[in-house]
Amino acid sequence: MMETSALVASADACSLIEKQVDGKVHSVFNNSLNLQFGDRLVHVGSVDEGLAPFSIGIEPWELNHLLKKIYSGQPVRFNTNQFIFQEARLWMHQVQVTDHTMPAYSYERENVTNNIDHLISSLFEERGQLGFTEINKEAILHDMLQSSSSDMVDPMLKKLHELEAMAFENKYTDPDTMFNFWIGRGQGLTPSGDDLLVGTCAAMDALGYSNAIFLEQLKSYLQEKGHNRTTNIGYEYLWYAAEKKYHSHVINMCKSLIKESKFECLAAVHEMKKIGYTSGMDTLIGMLLGAKRVKG
Repeated sequence: MMETSALVASADACSLIEKQVDGKVHSVFNNSLNLQFGDRLVHVGSVDEGLAPFSIGIEPWELNHLLKKIYSGQPVRFNTNQFIFQEARLWMHQVQVTDHTMPAYSYERENVTNNIDHLISSLFEERGQLGFTEINKEAILHDMLQSSSSDMVDPMLKKLHELEAMAFENKYTDPDTMFNFWIGRGQGLTPSGDDLLVGTCAAMDALGYSNAIFLEQLKSYLQEKGHNRTTNIGYEYLWYAAEKKYHSHVINMCKSLIKESKFECLAAVHEMKKIGYTSGMDTLIGMLLGAKRVKG
């Protein structure tokens, strides 16, 4: 039987497997897999790809060997600090446990506004588009540059303005309608609307604009309708965003926004763009929305 050891694990992943020990392999990809315990997921991936708030990280070469022994639907049990598969064991006895809670940073307003401009310029130069088919990236970026929002806008931009008003000011009176529009919207393992919401929440948390009412509305919606609206993986990222917990790349991106040097920001942007097919770009657009109030 093949044996390997994890290097790092999020605190929430550790907590989940201690509460519910019997699960199954939910999905297997070229460079990662997801385990399901009850209706929740634990992601297992390479430490080189960063860590989600529900992730376990192992060495890339060991991950490749593990993936050869795993298939979707296969039962898995967690017992005495190890995941037990049919032909493999993944040990957890020496993991470094990581906290993925986004802090509210202290910052100089000028640093953030400058880095937002660098981020927008970088996205303008990026050839790739977003996961939304209703509008192109350039239209959203031009809108982000405006100091005020016009009522005579594209329907998709109007939805973005409504989301901004709801997230920051609780102005939108029907949260379910708003979340119905965004959650599950677009293609992919994490739909684009989910990514945008995660990015929005992350920037708001990091820059001191976190809105407890908005986060509670999001969590309540997910509890009632989330699994019927989006993918299991999309649900996880949204659930943890409602608890102010994020992927390490997202935390690093938000941290870079407060730095004086633009190079840290641009390096973080580069890492974000490598996430998924459009997920990184969609999340960055959400971050711009969440950081918009800093510019005034």
